[in-house]
Amino acid sequence: MDIIFDTDIGSDCDDMLALALLLYAQRKGECNIKAIGYSQKLDNGVATLCALYNYFGDKMPPIGLMHCGVAQDDKYCDLIVERFGKNTQNAEVYDDCIDLMRKTLAESESKITICAVGPLTNIAALINSQPDSYSELDGRELLKQKCDRIVTMSGGAIEDEGDHFPEYNARVDVEATRTVLQNSPVDVIVSPVELGLTTLTAKDIVNKYDGEDPLTLSYLQFPDGKTGRHSCDPVTVLYMLYGVCDYFTESKKGKMTVCDNGATYFTEDSCGNCTWLCQRVLDNETEEQSRSRVAKRIDDAVGSIMK
Repeated sequence: MDIIFDTDIGSDCDDMLALALLLYAQRKGECNIKAIGYSQKLDNGVATLCALYNYFGDKMPPIGLMHCGVAQDDKYCDLIVERFGKNTQNAEVYDDCIDLMRKTLAESESKITICAVGPLTNIAALINSQPDSYSELDGRELLKQKCDRIVTMSGGAIEDEGDHFPEYNARVDVEATRTVLQNSPVDVIVSPVELGLTTLTAKDIVNKYDGEDPLTLSYLQFPDGKTGRHSCDPVTVLYMLYGVCDYFTESKKGKMTVCDNGATYFTEDSCGNCTWLCQRVLDNETEEQSRSRVAKRIDDAVGSIMK
């Protein structure tokens, strides 16, 4: 499975765990990370990605920067660079992520999966992109030919006074969210915020390594870093890599509605191309036990490549 991974590392630490899970799968020959899109605008975001790759000893794929949008708060990137250095000389960085994504898609001999765990700014820009030196196809046609699906952590159905609460990734760039969830030319699988919100991961890893590496240092910047933190992004990656297994269920095909405030609503519709993920609870199992099984799968995988 060839993957373009789009992340807003720096906003929350579960992006770091999600990328570590991808590196675990890549080592096992289960995926190949062809490119990384950065859907943030932090000065030390690229250096943080490099620090994580340097720690695990994996070869860095090219990175594409978000050409528009506003930087969100940095929770740990500056600290990671202060602790581990700004070692970016081996990074191949594209000033515009869309150039990198179009190049990667155009040159691929097989279809690529796009996994987005941050705001959908880069993916929307890719959909709206025009022909260039990499491909005579516009973004929509290029995706139809070279992308099999988009898996995204976006939206949710958590209610707030009767309405759906606008999830962070969806509300940061509402127009981009609309473009991807309502007008994507390829299938979109939505991993909503509630799927990973109470699936708590990294507790044992953080307590064992205690900030001696970029991953656990990022977790220590959050109050619940040592007690288990939400896993919205790692859960999304887990599904993308292995499918539903006995962890998740997929809805029938449907359509998404994105409100002006970023709130999202899913409606089953045979003409739609969106799929909504839910937690699967086995017979004689509580929902908490189901989420614990998912958390263990993630923690065991990442824990096996820590050093």
